[in-house]
Amino acid sequence: PPVVTHKTQPAATQSKQAVHLNSTDGLVVVSAFLPIVLHRADNGVWFADWDYEMLLSMQTHLRVTRIGVVKWRGWHGNTGGEGSPEAGVPVNERHLVEECLRQFNCVPVWIDPALFGEMYNGFCKGVLWPVLHNVTSVYSSRPEDFQVPNNQGRDNAGMMEDATQFTEYSMDDVEQGPIHGGRGREAELWSAYNSVNRQFADVVVQCFNEGDLVWIHGFHLLILPSYLTRRIPMAKTGIFLHTPFPSSEIFRTLWCREDLLRGMLNADQVGFHLFEYARHFLTCCRRLLGLTYGMIPDASGGHTLAIDTNGRNVVVTSIHAGVEPPVLNQILTHTGTVERASQIRQQYQGKHIWCAIDRLESLKGGPLKLLALERFLTRCPEWIGKIVLIQVGIFAFERGDDYRRTFHEVTQLVETINKKWPGTVQFQACPESEMRLQQRMAILRASDLVVVTSIRDGLNLLPLEYTIAHQDALTEMGRRDGRK
Repeated sequence: PPVVTHKTQPAATQSKQAVHLNSTDGLVVVSAFLPIVLHRADNGVWFADWDYEMLLSMQTHLRVTRIGVVKWRGWHGNTGGEGSPEAGVPVNERHLVEECLRQFNCVPVWIDPALFGEMYNGFCKGVLWPVLHNVTSVYSSRPEDFQVPNNQGRDNAGMMEDATQFTEYSMDDVEQGPIHGGRGREAELWSAYNSVNRQFADVVVQCFNEGDLVWIHGFHLLILPSYLTRRIPMAKTGIFLHTPFPSSEIFRTLWCREDLLRGMLNADQVGFHLFEYARHFLTCCRRLLGLTYGMIPDASGGHTLAIDTNGRNVVVTSIHAGVEPPVLNQILTHTGTVERASQIRQQYQGKHIWCAIDRLESLKGGPLKLLALERFLTRCPEWIGKIVLIQVGIFAFERGDDYRRTFHEVTQLVETINKKWPGTVQFQACPESEMRLQQRMAILRASDLVVVTSIRDGLNLLPLEYTIAHQDALTEMGRRDGRK
C-alpha cells in the first residue's frame, strides 16, 4: 500500500519549481577512494592530479569537500613477499599529502592498510560484490563429487574439459557459499567493514558544516549513514550505489542483510542507476523489514517514490551517470592518442578491428566472449582472416581464485582460437594503471566495434566512451580515415 494517499491538485499548483544551488552551498562527497592520482618525486615532494577515470572527479560550481582513502602503494594491505614493498603513505609524510590535497578540497581518511584490505578485498569484494551482482554462482567451484557422464560417444577427458570450462556458469543461481554466516572469518570481515565505516564517520563529522549535504558513494559505505545520523542528525544525507542491487531471494542469503538495509535507510535519499535495482531494493525492504513504500508529494509539485520507515520518508531515485565529453574530446585530440590510434589501424590494415577491455573476473564474461567468437568463426567461415579482436584484460587480484581461474580460461581460449585461426585474437593482460583513459581512447578510436559481454554490470562506461570516440563517424572526415 502507498505511504500516503493524495488527491489530484489543480494544474496551477502543480507547476514545478526549479531548485537552485549556488557556490555557497556545501556538499561533502564521501567515497572509498579519493578521485586523485597521487605522485611522489624522488626528492620526497608529493603532488597530485584529478583522476578523470572516476565520476567523482567531475567539476561543479558548488563548494565541494571530498573525503576518501588515498590510493598509494600498499593501500590494500598486501605488503611484503609478492605484495607491495610499501604499506601506504608513510605516517611521517601524511601531513605533506594532506597539504598537497588541500588545493583539491580533498580530505584523506587514514586507515591501517591491513584493516582496509580486510574490508575492501575481504568483505566488499569477497562477500558483497558477488551478491550485489545477483550472480553468486559464477564464483562457485565444481563440487568434489561431480561425475562426468559418458553417454554420447565422447571420452571422459573431453567431457571433463567441457565441464570444467562451463561449470562456473551452470550452477544454480542461488548457491549458499561458505561465506554466508555470522561466525569466525565472516565475523572478522564484518567487524572490519564496521570499523572502516566508523573511521569514515569521524572524518565526515570533522568536515561537516551545518547546512551541508552529505553524499555517500558506493557499496563500501552502506552503513555509514547509521553512524552519521547518531552524531550529526541535522545533516541531509544521500547514498548512491554504482553497482546493481540483487533480488530479495539472493540478498537475504547475507547474514548482515538487515544491518545493511537499515544503514541505507538512515540516509534521506537512496539512488541507483536503474529502476530495476531500485525495485529490488524496495522489495528487500518490504520482505525483509516489513516496510511499505509508495508515491509522496514533493516540494516541486510532483511526486516521488519513497519508503516509510520509523515515521520518516526515504526517497528512492533512479539516476543515470555518464562521461564528460569535454575531457574525452581533449584526450582524443592529444598527439599521443592520435598517433597510437593510427598505429593500430596501420598494424591491422584491411581488417575489421574489434576491441574489448575487461577486468579478468568471471562476471565480466571474458571466457563467454571468446567462446562466442570461436562459434561465430566456425559458423561463418567467410569472416576468417577479416577480423581481429584486441582483448585487453585488466588484473583483478582482489577477486582471488576467481581472477586466477578466469585468467587461465581466457589464456587457454586465446591459444585455442589463434591455433585454429592465427592472429585472430591479440590478448594483452596489464594492471589498471597501464590502461588509463588515454590508452583506452586510442584503442576505441582505432576500433570498428566494441564488444561488451558482462554478465551483470552496474555502470559500464566503455560504450559511452566508444560513442564519443566515433562521434564524427558519419562526417566526411570520419569516412576517409579507414574506419568501417
